[in-house]
Amino acid sequence: MAFRQSVDIQRALEVLLGEDEDEGNVSSAAESVDTDEELDFEAGIDPVEESDEPGEMLAETSTSADLVLQRGGDGRRVHPRFTLRGDSGLPRSRSRSKSPARRSAEAQSSSQPWKTEAEPDVVSQPKCFTPHRAPGVQLDVKASYTPLDLFQLFFPADAAETICQNTNKQAAKNVAKGKKYKWTDVVVEEFYKFLGLVMFTALVPLNHVSDFWRRNNIFSVSFPATMMSRDRFRAIAWNVHLSDPEEDTVNERRKGTSEYDGLFQVKPLLDVIRTACQFCYHPNRNLAVDERTVSSRVKSYTVFVDSFYTSPKLFRDLFSMNVGACGVYRESRKECPRGRSNGLTRKSPLGSIRWIREDPLVFVKWMDAQEVSVCSTVHPAFSGDTVQRKVKGRDGHWTQINIPCPAPIIDHNKHMGAADSFSQILNTNYYTAHHKTSRWYRTLFFHFVDIAATNSYVLHTELCRAKQERPMMHKQFMEELTAQLCGTTLEVSAKKQRSAHVPVAIAPQAHASRKATYGRRSCVRCRKQDKRIVLTPWKCQECNVALCVILDRNCFQEWHS
Repeated sequence: MAFRQSVDIQRALEVLLGEDEDEGNVSSAAESVDTDEELDFEAGIDPVEESDEPGEMLAETSTSADLVLQRGGDGRRVHPRFTLRGDSGLPRSRSRSKSPARRSAEAQSSSQPWKTEAEPDVVSQPKCFTPHRAPGVQLDVKASYTPLDLFQLFFPADAAETICQNTNKQAAKNVAKGKKYKWTDVVVEEFYKFLGLVMFTALVPLNHVSDFWRRNNIFSVSFPATMMSRDRFRAIAWNVHLSDPEEDTVNERRKGTSEYDGLFQVKPLLDVIRTACQFCYHPNRNLAVDERTVSSRVKSYTVFVDSFYTSPKLFRDLFSMNVGACGVYRESRKECPRGRSNGLTRKSPLGSIRWIREDPLVFVKWMDAQEVSVCSTVHPAFSGDTVQRKVKGRDGHWTQINIPCPAPIIDHNKHMGAADSFSQILNTNYYTAHHKTSRWYRTLFFHFVDIAATNSYVLHTELCRAKQERPMMHKQFMEELTAQLCGTTLEVSAKKQRSAHVPVAIAPQAHASRKATYGRRSCVRCRKQDKRIVLTPWKCQECNVALCVILDRNCFQEWHS
């Protein structure tokens, strides 16, 4: 019967995929139920998350496969699907029954109840932290580094030169295809100015790139036009290319083979930044990992993660490799304890703690404003720590009290704050170089620029901390970096405005004999300060007052000073 059922399912799949002629590839019964992973795949179950709640399992006695063909309104067959139905006529559930050995193991582990903070917990012996280098910045802390110096550690001139050469090749290729724009080869100095303008657009956000070159408007921005024209900026942005276009063609021919490299178009800059990160900085023992963090081969470290990564199986594997782990977990995650006695309820007091140790893992639940669940391989369940919370008494007044807090939660909140800060710096609400583009490798290019700028700022703060100096704020650092990439300074000289205070003749005369005497008036300055009457043919054009302008007496200058 099992073999017949497997053949029926395989036959249905063949009909759906149009493989009727290939009937010799039917799997045997032993192969179809070989491993739990294969059964998970066939049943459509997520191998990481699995629900064991009662009432979710449906009958799975499947004796036939009913092929359901859907047809459109015009009678044509559209995408088909099939359902497996049992004797009860109910569709097959996404969940499946576990093997007897698996049910027995879970029943044995589920018998262990939750313990309270009053019961002592013994944590596994922590691993010795022996890094190859001293953690922290690997640069000379006594030296002085500008924002541009730090940025060029991750985006050096030779990498910029390679990008310029590949960009010029890509532009020539596009022009040969008939693209309608003028192109002159870009050089390193101009390319750095381009990067500076990219960061400028992040610091001064406008709706469209063209708005940065708008003229004769109260909202005009004058700086970008002094660096390069709008069309030139767009041309570089359209053609920026990290890899050699000719080698791209060779790589595309390898698609479908083991020699194909899916990241080939970003490899030149990716390798440079990865090498720079390893050279300039050595991480400390506690590492915070979020969705943007790339994996690394670390030993004797402790990683703090969010619920996206927390998995008992992953934590056990990391522990076997001498790497500790701590993270918030989801109760639906596979192998996490649930349904145990003595657990927390909605009526549990604030600060209540429950824990279960399944070496090397400890699962901890804590009642704060809501229930918090953490898992760790490096912490005891409770070490006597407390946190402050405000509670409202029966009289309506708020008071501050100390409540117990598990050790894994205190450490997790402390170290994950660093990852959140780093994510905020790279977030689009901050100073990101991200631009909309239709090419995926250009999206990664702008992301690499973000990484280089952010890592530069991280090095800046670490170096200032080592020198006991106050670092620049992030925005100030980005402004300095933008100015240095563009080859200018933040300060600009104020434009001298034309003054209307100039001496002019009181009564202009065309006749030469009247120019010296006609229309003269008494000098205001001489009359008020020297208490005498002195006639002058000159006055201030703006003030319209008569003032002397002669060699031995300049009342005009003294009046305006």
